[in-house]
Amino acid sequence: MRCYIPCLCALLMACATLAACTPASAPQKPSEPAVKPVERPRSPHHVMVSLAGGEPLTRDQQGYVILLQDKIAERWQPVPEKIKYNVGLEFTLNRAGLVTDEIKAVSSMSPRKTIESCRDAIRRADRFGALPAQFKTEPQTFLCEFLYNPQDPVGAAHPSDPVSPAAPAAPAAASSTGTSTVTERGK
Repeated sequence: MRCYIPCLCALLMACATLAACTPASAPQKPSEPAVKPVERPRSPHHVMVSLAGGEPLTRDQQGYVILLQDKIAERWQPVPEKIKYNVGLEFTLNRAGLVTDEIKAVSSMSPRKTIESCRDAIRRADRFGALPAQFKTEPQTFLCEFLYNPQDPVGAAHPSDPVSPAAPAAPAAASSTGTSTVTERGK
């Protein structure tokens, strides 16, 4: 037995030396279920808010403008249309963050109902919170642009998409005003 002990000791020393030279792997943690962050569905529509005069914003002002955008976007119920539209509205907030005047349409080529849906979003989002001190003038006027894109966010076909050559064309198409247009071929 005496001859095995020195060999065993040498083998243990070699293993210890090898272990010291080999980088140790990180201790393994017990497996935990993967938690995925919840993402809001992305909308093809957008709401953008800026100062009506177009002046640059400070960091605090930018944060407040993003708050305005988010609150208005959450409350906007766009009127479905077959084409894209853009509605620009100006509204004024007092120091407390309340809408003080009429919400004015400053740019739009959209029907009245789409403009009203955008105004309603601002009215429903009223009580935005006090203006940060970095807004020197009070009341403060903001420009809010509503951009409607009729495409489905997941890429599904939409009635406004072009008809493929293999698909038969419909003889009449209803417009947003309730009238129909008939196209005749060969004339």
